[in-house]
Amino acid sequence: MRAWHGHLSIASSSRAMPALTAVGRLRAPALALVLLAPLTASAAAFELELPLACTPGTDCVIQHYVDRDGTSGAHDYHCGSLTYDGHKGTDFRIPTLEAMREGVNVLAAAPGKVLRVRDKMDDVSVRRIGVENVKGSECGNGLVIDHGDGWQTQYCHMRLGSIVVRPGEQVEAGAVLGQVGLSGQTEFPHVHLQLTKDGTIVDPFSYQPDVAAMEGEAACENQIPGTSLWANDVQANLAYTAGSILNVGFSDRADLKMVDIEGGMLHDPDTSAPVLVAYGRAIGLLKDDIQHMRITAPGGQVLVDQAVDPLEANKAQVFVFAGRKRPSQGWPAGRYEGVYSVERDGETILEKPFSATLE
Repeated sequence: MRAWHGHLSIASSSRAMPALTAVGRLRAPALALVLLAPLTASAAAFELELPLACTPGTDCVIQHYVDRDGTSGAHDYHCGSLTYDGHKGTDFRIPTLEAMREGVNVLAAAPGKVLRVRDKMDDVSVRRIGVENVKGSECGNGLVIDHGDGWQTQYCHMRLGSIVVRPGEQVEAGAVLGQVGLSGQTEFPHVHLQLTKDGTIVDPFSYQPDVAAMEGEAACENQIPGTSLWANDVQANLAYTAGSILNVGFSDRADLKMVDIEGGMLHDPDTSAPVLVAYGRAIGLLKDDIQHMRITAPGGQVLVDQAVDPLEANKAQVFVFAGRKRPSQGWPAGRYEGVYSVERDGETILEKPFSATLE
């Protein structure tokens, strides 16, 4: 609820699995989604480094994996819901547009030769301009690198004017290619990494060269574990998590919206703030997950300790905020502690503490 009844209120907003974050190739035609078709090359001869200059779980997260379901359904390599129908790559997301503006480098995941580059599209959410305005250029600003032996990687949604490599250039793994952007068919700042072998989509988390294609529920029920193509030192940092917390913090506004958090421009309140609000945003939550917010004052007094009703459906993105009105004597100066957590099946699966000092 939005109204501030008495001293305490909690509000939430969420979005179901998105329909507007699909990506296309830099050139037509689109690749066929045959995820488990037999492939002949040995995985041992090819591995990937992290394609973003970030620390997974801290300042970047994976929002979507490759869709492993060949039907109209969707599931990721872990048989989870962190994907959507027809998604052909791995989406490495940064937490806010402010982080994008500050600059986050996109890196070559493996050594190779740059084949194609596009760098002419504005950084703007497709929700604002409409999907029809990016038709044929869904990848946005991006590039394709050939790694030999049939392997190629594609990088999408990069920042306008940031790409520093050109067709024909040789790059090493870890070389800076450009920066994360908001170009093409996307609603949030991220880089979409798409891997192919001989023109066929490959899931880098579960490479299965000798497994015949399966569809629908059978693909999960009978799935044979594949081989990770990530370098050993990267694999541990990319361990599968069923959901992630993107943002937490305090604000002096009672009317927070998702766009405010995405913009990353909120500032901490001070002792004169009319309200003290704590917010949290998460991705990849499931039906019946329960979000919880707790705020503690400098002297240890609990100001807010409240849970949101269980989610009614799986959500690609959701945020909540809770708070209190300023007491008549004003906010005591000092450090205020917050904790945003998510409960699933009676257990806390996500939790992130945060704080703000009011002066």
